[in-house]
Amino acid sequence: MGRRAGAHTDAGGPLQGRALAAVASAVLVAAPVAVSVLGTGAGTPPPQIPGSPAAPTAAEISPVCTTTQPASALGPTSTTLPAHPVTTVFTPPGSVVGFTASSTNLYVDDGTHLITTTLTGATVSSFALPAGFTGNSAAQPVVDPAGNIYLSSYYAQRVDKFSPAGTLLWSVDPRGGNPTHLFSVGTGSSFRLMASLVQNASASVVLDTATGAVTGTFPLVDQGWVTQTPGGNLLVAANGYVSTVSPTGAVLSTFGASAIEGNGVHTGSGTQFYYPGQAVQGPDGTIYTADPLTTIEATAPDGFLRGSTTLGGALAFGGWGLALVGGTLYFQSGPPFNAGTDSISSVPLATVEAFLGADHVPSNSLGWGAGLTTPATGNYFAPGQAPAVSAT
Repeated sequence: MGRRAGAHTDAGGPLQGRALAAVASAVLVAAPVAVSVLGTGAGTPPPQIPGSPAAPTAAEISPVCTTTQPASALGPTSTTLPAHPVTTVFTPPGSVVGFTASSTNLYVDDGTHLITTTLTGATVSSFALPAGFTGNSAAQPVVDPAGNIYLSSYYAQRVDKFSPAGTLLWSVDPRGGNPTHLFSVGTGSSFRLMASLVQNASASVVLDTATGAVTGTFPLVDQGWVTQTPGGNLLVAANGYVSTVSPTGAVLSTFGASAIEGNGVHTGSGTQFYYPGQAVQGPDGTIYTADPLTTIEATAPDGFLRGSTTLGGALAFGGWGLALVGGTLYFQSGPPFNAGTDSISSVPLATVEAFLGADHVPSNSLGWGAGLTTPATGNYFAPGQAPAVSAT
């Protein structure tokens, strides 16, 4: 999958100008070295730099521009990237329905059990999921600072709290509703547990972690994945967008596009995802988003797409979950849409950055159906002629 562009809440002139300037620069550089001279053509040729090839005529130019020296024009393939950047951390005996991570452990729902492992994959504990929480019925687990585990089930209409060893501490049906997702706000003594209910499209309920009782509401409904950032904000990935939300529920910024799965791919700012998954924030503010089937997208804090990588073809997402612990990304790996063969795998964040910054084979970065037109004969701008490029 190539880089995809979409809408950004701050989109406007600056990015469009940046994109056109980059395109114009590419045309300027490519034209003198990229075209074979087939003949002098008719008429008087434009002024030329001494020693440069003659400008082709309109009859001689091809819509496809092929460089004569691809190694020097496109850059050599990097030899410093690891051939096998992904490490398998843990393969459960069942499938991988979902997972979450803390600073010390991984918590994996395999469809029949909730398994706790170390970050290196050693099993710490395991307990059987109750009726109504098996298969793919349970939402992504939430873990509090004490290691207690919270699970919710839409079909069972329950939110359950378990001790780290798997003892059921309480089980509630918040307001008689159907919980769809759980998420947390705050850390340490400020930790709060939220449950989104299908019956409330404007707010989630706040649950008392000691009793499970509803103590209030929070102005955010989790329709995808909610992750806390190091600064205490929330990253909400849902419906093709990634939003940064304050601890009080105020939306601070958003990037993305409503069209997913390759529909309506177009030029513009921000990111357009294929299968948008969970997002996490790195120490420099970069937002990394899982984009199954095979891509991690990196977006700057201001919402502009930095790039995407498949880790040289080694990245295979089996699910939508993504977690960042220290300097390591954890994700559900395996064949797409086949959770029965999935594992939890990891890749160092530094390796992801190395792939993002390495030379890449050019791709159709303008999106499907995009094209360029210029008023110049043969798309060749003679010395002193100001370039003008239109992108569609």
